Amino acid sequence: MIIYLQILLSYIYKSIVIIRNKLFDNKLIKTIKLPIPVISIGNISVGGSGKTPFSIYLAQLLLNKNLKPAIIAKGYKRKNKKNNIVSDGRQIFCDVESAGDEAYLIAQKLSIPVVIHYKKYQAAKIAYNSFEIDCLIVDDGFQHRKLHRDLNILLLNDDIFNDSKLLPAGKLREEINSINRADIIAVPDNFKNFKNIITHNQLITIKLKRFINKIYNLFTLNTISIIELSKNKTIFISAIASPKQFELTLNDLGLQSFKHFIFPDHYHYTSQDLSKILKFCQMNQVKSILTTEKDAVKLKNFNELFANNDINLYVCQMEITITEGLEIFQRKIDEVFSKFKNKPA
Repeated sequence: MIIYLQILLSYIYKSIVIIRNKLFDNKLIKTIKLPIPVISIGNISVGGSGKTPFSIYLAQLLLNKNLKPAIIAKGYKRKNKKNNIVSDGRQIFCDVESAGDEAYLIAQKLSIPVVIHYKKYQAAKIAYNSFEIDCLIVDDGFQHRKLHRDLNILLLNDDIFNDSKLLPAGKLREEINSINRADIIAVPDNFKNFKNIITHNQLITIKLKRFINKIYNLFTLNTISIIELSKNKTIFISAIASPKQFELTLNDLGLQSFKHFIFPDHYHYTSQDLSKILKFCQMNQVKSILTTEKDAVKLKNFNELFANNDINLYVCQMEITITEGLEIFQRKIDEVFSKFKNKPA
């Protein structure tokens, strides 16, 4: 019964998405356009495709070009809806629960303005009016068509071709053919489904590689080697969209988990959660826990709890790089900015 209900809701959702997209395509819904370049990073499915790491990568690339970007996001699963400005690039103004884990992580890793709002076009207005910026990155912005974007970057994984159903029966936010709205498609370097990508003349495809740059202690910041970690029992903790991928990445490096504690994506940990995990560690003589950067921003406040139990909490610092198509990608970015430079004042 539940499956049939999900399928019915999926058809309703699909109809709404199709109608909404047609309204935007035919310019029957007005879009908000800023006088600076707006670059969207997004996907067409729920789950982790690396949007936030890629947004961070792109922001750093723009900074290296002496540009002044800001990042806007929804602030998904945040508990306090009052604060909109997470960071001005110098100071972080709210905690992780008020910002949401992804927006807080962005603010922590980059010295640029970070603004959140459940309506991203409102976040764009706030960012533009509040800071001296010359470009805007929209984290998870592919479906937010109310805000005009000058470059649409779409991240794809192979698994989107395994299920053609839309939410809630499947994982797709919209149909596969919406790929045609993208200007650039970014795929993992081991992507297998190139023949299934629907293309148009101006589409650019780049390949990405995500890798663990280093592993460090969250509280002392000391780094540790894979060899050192592998000498003893280790457990993993994650509250991300793709916990299995996190585990496989560590397995490929030679790290096996004694147990993997998996929580729902964006989960806010409690002291009770951590007490149970630490008790498990004590009972099984586990001294090391590995987690993601996204989880680390929510676990940092439990410093005393880890110290009292003599447990080391290590963070995997993920990095992203373009392994194929970097030059054409940068050229496309430059083209977008040159259009604004050539506009009359």
